[in-house]
Amino acid sequence: MRDPGARGALHGCFTYVPAVPEALREGMNAQIQLSLDGSRDVLGVLGTDVRLVRGIVQSSSADSVVLRVMDVQLFDGQVTSSNGTVVSFGRQQMAEMKRRVHSAGRTAAAVGLAIGAIVVVYVSAGSGSGGGIEPPPPPPPTSIIPR
Repeated sequence: MRDPGARGALHGCFTYVPAVPEALREGMNAQIQLSLDGSRDVLGVLGTDVRLVRGIVQSSSADSVVLRVMDVQLFDGQVTSSNGTVVSFGRQQMAEMKRRVHSAGRTAAAVGLAIGAIVVVYVSAGSGSGGGIEPPPPPPPTSIIPR
């Protein structure tokens, strides 16, 4: 399933920051960019051309991370959902690792955009300006209509 824009917008209040395996705790959201070996090693489990995986940490040590994979990003940029397959990644399979954190700046931007959209809809509907579309004038009196 392709990652729809709305889903991306829902995730917009988070960002990923660099992490090391020993700093990850169970239940954290993490993102692992795979090395070429890692991409080749998950071929039978997650599919072909997997560049990056995102999911929930099941366990972590200095040498490996066990992740419940929720979605994968392919080399062509396509993001697809995963069925929650649990995969263990060793150090040699990971090119880069990040953990997900809340982003106050992105949250503020998202809230600002939402408020702006509401104001635009409100004003364009005429509810906020007191104006809007006026009804047509009444018909002229029948006494001045020629017969």
